[in-house]
Amino acid sequence: TDTDYAQFSHDDTDFNTAFVTTADWNVSGLTGNFWIQDGVGLKISDSTDADFAIFSHDGDDFNTVFTTTTDWNITGITAIQAGTVDADFDAVTGTTFNAVALTDGGAATSYLDETGNYSEPPVGGAFLSANYIWGGAGTPLTNEVTNDQGTLKNTSELRFDDDTLEGTDDFAAIAALLLLGNIIEIANADDISEYNTFRINGAVVDGTTRWDVPVEYIGGTQSVSGNMTDLSNVRVSFHPAE
Repeated sequence: TDTDYAQFSHDDTDFNTAFVTTADWNVSGLTGNFWIQDGVGLKISDSTDADFAIFSHDGDDFNTVFTTTTDWNITGITAIQAGTVDADFDAVTGTTFNAVALTDGGAATSYLDETGNYSEPPVGGAFLSANYIWGGAGTPLTNEVTNDQGTLKNTSELRFDDDTLEGTDDFAAIAALLLLGNIIEIANADDISEYNTFRINGAVVDGTTRWDVPVEYIGGTQSVSGNMTDLSNVRVSFHPAE
C-alpha cells in the first residue's frame, strides 16, 4: 500500500533515514558492534520528546544528560565491579542512603552521625554514646548509667546497662576506649556545659547484664548537691587519655 516505509538516502553531506508511520524498527541478529562516535549523542525520549536522556562521549568522558526525568530505573544488576569508582560528594546535596546524608560540608574535626548531621566531638576526639538515663547509685536498668555512690566525688565505679551500651552505633570505638587511663564524661543532655569527668583506673568488667567501669572522679561542674539526681537524661562520651 506504500503507506508504511523507510527511506534511506545521502545528500552529499550526510546519510539520512526517514520513517513514515512505522511503529517499530526491529533490529536483531547483530554479531558486531553498534557505535556512535565522540561528539554525537544517542537520544532516547518519550512520545512527546519532552522527557529524554542523551548518552554521548566527548572524546574524553562518557556523559549522560537527563531532562525532566523523575526516575532512572535500573533492574537486574548482580554486581558492579572492576575498576575504581570515585564519588564527588561536593556535587551531592540533600541525598541520603539508609538515613545517612551523602553530602560534603562537615569540618575536618566533625563526624557524620546516624541522622545525617555533622556533630563536633568533645575535646580529645571522643566517640559519643547514645543518651542515657541517670539512675543514681545501684544496678542500671534499661538505658541507664549508674554508680556505686550517689555522690559523684566518691564514685569508684560507673555501671552501664549491657544492652544499651553494646547497642550503640559506636560501640566498637567505645569498647576500644574502655581502657586504663582513658576519660569518661557524663553531661546534662539538655545542657552539655554541665558535665562531670572520670578517669578509668582499673580493669573494666563486661558482666552478664551490665558493664562495670572502675573510675576516679577528676572534676567537672557537678550540681550543688554533689550528685546528679536532679538530672534525668545524660550524655556519656568516651575520651582517649589526654
